[in-house]
Amino acid sequence: MKKYCIVLLTTLFLLTCPNKSVGQPHIISSDIELFWSAFDRVTATTDTVKQDRILQEEYISKGSPGLHAMMHVRNYTVQDYRNAINNYPKFWASIRNNTAKAKHLQMDLGEGVQKLKVVYPELRPAKIYFTVGAMRSNGTTLDSMVLIGSEFAMADKQTVTSEFPEQMQGLRTFFDSEPIKDLVLLNVHEYVHTQQSPMIDNLLSQCLYEGVAEFVSVKAMGQPSAAPAIEYGKANEEKVKRAFERDMFVNGKTSQWLWSNQPNAFNTRDMGYFIGYAICEGYYNASADKQKAIKHMIELDHTNDAEIEAFVDGTGFFSAPLGQLFARGMMQADRQLSQSRHKSIAHRLLTQN
Repeated sequence: MKKYCIVLLTTLFLLTCPNKSVGQPHIISSDIELFWSAFDRVTATTDTVKQDRILQEEYISKGSPGLHAMMHVRNYTVQDYRNAINNYPKFWASIRNNTAKAKHLQMDLGEGVQKLKVVYPELRPAKIYFTVGAMRSNGTTLDSMVLIGSEFAMADKQTVTSEFPEQMQGLRTFFDSEPIKDLVLLNVHEYVHTQQSPMIDNLLSQCLYEGVAEFVSVKAMGQPSAAPAIEYGKANEEKVKRAFERDMFVNGKTSQWLWSNQPNAFNTRDMGYFIGYAICEGYYNASADKQKAIKHMIELDHTNDAEIEAFVDGTGFFSAPLGQLFARGMMQADRQLSQSRHKSIAHRLLTQN
């Protein structure tokens, strides 16, 4: 009888006590420790052959699937890591302590993912990997993996950029925004990407893809976006919108709107995030069923031009429907091409004479 009571009490205890691991995302931060162990050995020698061997054997080969995915997505090589380590010693020294905080963020990240599940109950599980990259990404995704570039995502105002070349100095503004304080928001943003259909090589679709993730993560977390582009865009919406209308059908403009420190007219990177965010915000505000609106945004088929066009036009965000803007852009391109040809003919006639 006593044994039966013990079993019964134990069963009741297990049933009534909350299981804190339920619903928690799978978070892997082992790559950070591997990186710094390899880093110390790399910086102890000036032999580049040895450095490459250490990085390959002690970091990359032992790395998680997330590290290998990050390397694949960002095309990182052993040489990229070696060059980053050798060229920016002050940067690495300034970021090291911050990266050690990754393992303590699991509870906060779990709460963030649970908030996302509240606004999007269909949420599928994904794994979050804290990797250390070669300085080309603070975060991305591949399939069901969230890939964090800890060397950027965990930066703050004390992170040193004095060694960076001119084309990387735009990171100063990003670091001054103290991204480590918004790391959970970043992870939720990237988590949304794992739920979306594949992105295609189209500027508007790319901006919408990022805008959906940013808007949904902000709604889920109940806090403002940490992206400087959102604040700038809200204060200068017409200026940004008109510039985008001119560029959205022009090849080669992606780097001026997304994922780059390339100079633009706004002195603020990633303004495409604002374009997508503002479109989503307009759609959400006009929707009676907010949860259904979020579901529709996340599940947009980015390979379906008609679906994307209908979604964007339905918000009335741009000055005209996309079809009209496209025709207008083609007419402008034809005029520019015609003018270029006339100039070329005139130049040839002048040089012949």
